[in-house]
Amino acid sequence: MGSANEQLDPKGEQRAPKGEQLAPKGATYIGLGTVFKGEISVPELLVVEGTVEGDVQTHALRVGPNGAIKGKVFANNAVIHGTLSEDAEIADFLLLRSTCRVEGHVKCGEVQVERGAAIKGDFWTGVGKSAASQAEVNVNNIEPFPPATRQKVKAAE
Repeated sequence: MGSANEQLDPKGEQRAPKGEQLAPKGATYIGLGTVFKGEISVPELLVVEGTVEGDVQTHALRVGPNGAIKGKVFANNAVIHGTLSEDAEIADFLLLRSTCRVEGHVKCGEVQVERGAAIKGDFWTGVGKSAASQAEVNVNNIEPFPPATRQKVKAAE
């Protein structure tokens, strides 16, 4: 049994990591169990805990662990815990959390991917930068890197 301070969700849905707020004041929020069908355009932050079936355009996007977007996504910044099922274009920074599932074509300026994130499709980084700094990765065929070998460093005497 869990501790008295542990909050259990009766439906078994995942919660945001402790200390991480999903919907600050002023954000547009698609709540757990809500299904939004159609295009949505939000000038600031869009938080998705439910499901959006349609294209999304926003300045900043957060998709919670139970959230899903089935449509094209256009944003400046995005943090993804849940699922993206079509193409995404993130102009500045994309953070893919360990619980996320992304399928489709992804273009972004910079990206950080946590171990455990699942990506299927084409992935481009460096969008908007010079051609020399762009990288194209087809993540369907990437194998994990072998464990890094560590060398012992002798302390200076």
